[in-house]
Amino acid sequence: MWRFLPADAAMAAILVAAMVLQVCPGAQALLEFDRARVAAGQWWRLVTCNVVHFGWPQLLADTGALAVLWWLSRRRGLGLVWPVAAGAVAVGLGVQLCGGVDVYRGLSGVNCALLAAALVDASLGRRKTAAWLWVALLALLGSRCVYEMVTGKAIGVTSLPAGVIVVGVAHLGGVAAGVVVAGLRACRRRRRHSGGRTARGMPGLAGADACAVGAAAPKRC
Repeated sequence: MWRFLPADAAMAAILVAAMVLQVCPGAQALLEFDRARVAAGQWWRLVTCNVVHFGWPQLLADTGALAVLWWLSRRRGLGLVWPVAAGAVAVGLGVQLCGGVDVYRGLSGVNCALLAAALVDASLGRRKTAAWLWVALLALLGSRCVYEMVTGKAIGVTSLPAGVIVVGVAHLGGVAAGVVVAGLRACRRRRRHSGGRTARGMPGLAGADACAVGAAAPKRC
């Protein structure tokens, strides 16, 4: 049964905000990444640039991809908040630190973060052959981002208007953020699992040692 979670509300708010902002040109100019204005202290643009777009084609492509990735992640029981938050921050910082781009808009970097996190999660706990397939897809995604960063050209059809180039560093930053979040999440699950096994005790313990393991152990001694 589908349960509506706070993360779902947050993702829906992002989609709605992106749609509303598209009909508010003044708001877009206030929220887009603008290098000169960021340098003047308008730091919020490093994050808010993710929810404004260069026209309806880019908006529909980005929000459509986000909705699909959201649905797939929810089906697999994956967390959405941290990949989205980390991706949004990594995009702005990446564009700011690497230079070469004066204005940036779009959710594509956040989409890359969600996709990368999903690929890492899919590769964990799989048989070796299946795991390598997901890792190969992740490497392919990273390679595409590097190509875009170096050339400023998209591979395949793009939804960007004429005169607007693909910002590969934003996509690469999103991928890096997704990988880090998924890796930290896997480490946390592993620690939790190990802690659970320790609390239940290990076979082979006897006598006084067994009494010290597990909440129910003292009742058995």
